[in-house]
Amino acid sequence: TVTISGKTGTYYVVVEACDSLGNCKTGVSNPFYMDNSAPTITFGTNGNTTYAKSHSTTVSVNANTGEINSIKYVVSTNKGDTPTTTITNGSTVTLKDLDGTYYVITEVCDIAGNCTSEVSQEFNLDNDAPIIRFTPNGNSAYQQSHSTIISVTDAYDEVETIEYIISKDKTATPNINLENNETVTIDNVTGTYYVVVKACDKAGNCQTTASNAFNVDNSAPTITYDPAGSSTYKKSHNVRI
Repeated sequence: TVTISGKTGTYYVVVEACDSLGNCKTGVSNPFYMDNSAPTITFGTNGNTTYAKSHSTTVSVNANTGEINSIKYVVSTNKGDTPTTTITNGSTVTLKDLDGTYYVITEVCDIAGNCTSEVSQEFNLDNDAPIIRFTPNGNSAYQQSHSTIISVTDAYDEVETIEYIISKDKTATPNINLENNETVTIDNVTGTYYVVVKACDKAGNCQTTASNAFNVDNSAPTITYDPAGSSTYKKSHNVRI
């Protein structure tokens, strides 16, 4: 038995046989196609560290001398996870509805049984909206003015914009630009008011939150006299105030 192994390409077995009289014959086998070369995997976009709601990449494979038998992938935070989802050569893999750092782990095998695994560079994803806090969050005591500090945090990304409006309507649309940790003052109004804030991060996630009620009073008391006066001379007059 002659074994051909550890080679890639087209090979032949060439045999020469001679008898005791010196008569010789050379024979050449039909071709044996050998493949010991593992496929290669290429990511169209190999990672992206910018936080976004989604990222996409193409997965392209080359079997060199053989044919592709299977391509599988998995999207995971763990580089060691086993690919389970079957795709075709050149397919687009989209990472979405996720938060944090993820990888595309791919395994490709050819028909000869040669397999290759490849892990992409990191993709950063952010689908969490910013969190808005008020300090203090409302005040039911009537005063001429109230102030509150607006603080915005984001779990993964930077805060891009903050807007606010002071309104009696909790659903009012914020339209005044604000810096993070800035103080907003409610004054020169009377009634129950809310601070409505909208914050967006760089990935495009937005959150709108209304504070609890602030009670404000800038209306002077009203004085009424009954009667308002009398032109009749008397020893005394009664006036209800």
